[in-house]
Amino acid sequence: MSKEQKENTFLEGDWERDSGISIVADEILTGMPNAQKLGIFKGLLSQVADLHNDEAALFILELIQKTDQGIEANLAQKYLGSDKHQPPQACGLQTRAFRDWLMKIWWELPWYEEVENLSHLTEYLSTLSKSKEWILKEIVQGWRPEPLSESGKEMSDKALRFLIMAYDPQSISMTDDDMLQGFEDVKEWILTRWLDLSLGRKKVQESEQNKILKATVGPDAEFSVKELERMIQVPRIPHDFAKSLAKARTRKGGLELCLEDIHNAELVKSLSPDERSPAAIELGVCAKTLPE
Repeated sequence: MSKEQKENTFLEGDWERDSGISIVADEILTGMPNAQKLGIFKGLLSQVADLHNDEAALFILELIQKTDQGIEANLAQKYLGSDKHQPPQACGLQTRAFRDWLMKIWWELPWYEEVENLSHLTEYLSTLSKSKEWILKEIVQGWRPEPLSESGKEMSDKALRFLIMAYDPQSISMTDDDMLQGFEDVKEWILTRWLDLSLGRKKVQESEQNKILKATVGPDAEFSVKELERMIQVPRIPHDFAKSLAKARTRKGGLELCLEDIHNAELVKSLSPDERSPAAIELGVCAKTLPE
């Protein structure tokens, strides 16, 4: 088989060096319809995740993404006349569907792995850390879409609500319809995990929470100051999450925003408590909590 032919196989394997089982798998998957591949991969993901096989779960997640990208390319070819080497322009719906699926599968993955320590006591250890980190990075890309179109804003808002719930599952309330809009699977998850929640076995460990915080900020943040301000005021947003966004707002606004905040804070201080509107009081509180 020529190099060009190998590049056209699904796994793009090296048939001169790969094992027999890898070559057979590559050949079978290459001739299989994408819809059939997705069904197989998603079934396998559930099985290996239940066995806490992180490496295998991560590999299968990447295969699912690759299959979705193949579907996108086919749509681009069919409806927009794109050739296979051109970035598909019809990727919006398929990409959003993939990220919606990731936000659903997150709650179906094992929460922790139960192990017995030397004292014969049960410990609850974090599991599938690499796979979960991969999922979070993909969802963060949906939260920070480029460009931020109207449909992109809808996905961005949903991704933000997911990140808030994933960061602190104990903050989720079954009565919070705004937060849970589009997340029926999370409601089911709460009902099945109420005991774990009450015992404080968090879905995301501290190290994973830090990864979420790290992913949500940076000097390359695509959001405007106004967008960051809106997100900071989302109900039930965890304090550390809001603080992280506030730092991003400060970096984005620079010196000009800093001077504006100082000016507004001084105006609020000059008013007596009776003269302050609710908005002014909120502004004063915000000014006191500006990040270092």
